[in-house]
Amino acid sequence: MLHGLSGDHSIWPTYAPVQRWADKYNALFVFPSGERSFWTNAKYGLAWADWAFDEAPEYVETTLGVASPKRRIVAGFSMGGYGALKAALARPNFFRAAISLSGTTDIAEGAFKSRHQDLYQNVFGLANARGSAFDLFTQLENADPAALPRLWACCGRDDRLLDMNRRFAALAKKLGVSYEYTEGSGGHDYAYWNPQMAAALESVAQLW
Repeated sequence: MLHGLSGDHSIWPTYAPVQRWADKYNALFVFPSGERSFWTNAKYGLAWADWAFDEAPEYVETTLGVASPKRRIVAGFSMGGYGALKAALARPNFFRAAISLSGTTDIAEGAFKSRHQDLYQNVFGLANARGSAFDLFTQLENADPAALPRLWACCGRDDRLLDMNRRFAALAKKLGVSYEYTEGSGGHDYAYWNPQMAAALESVAQLW
């Protein structure tokens, strides 16, 4: 369960009913911290993607003896939604499903770049992310639709990230990627995300 740009590992259990979800699906939820990393191995900093998608799962599953690849999913909101999709596209055989809640699907968008020059400089280390390994649109175009895990996403109609989410969903449809996308009344907050996360879990639980 991945947090957004301004959060940390505590934000999910603080604002979402994760215990209820864990009980309902007999599932273990893990909340790593990723700071402002965009869940990426930073150009100047730590290898956050390796930590969140390789080291943390291995440690948790080995230590607790709960390894269950068929039930392994990755989910997140905003920056975390980006991380979830990026991880699923990069590791299609590792995750069974990915859930993006109002994900930042287009980091190459001009408005995003102008707001987050620090990320371009310190994390991505690029002047332009379009076409790079950090660009979800490029990674989706290069992916094998048949090899991808279940992808589920949503965005509120009052969210400033709505346009990029619509464009990403449209590209997935054009490429023949199975991408369950929904919109609804709401913004960039837990009032929208919590019921959507519940719906997403109900959907991907069919895989279990």
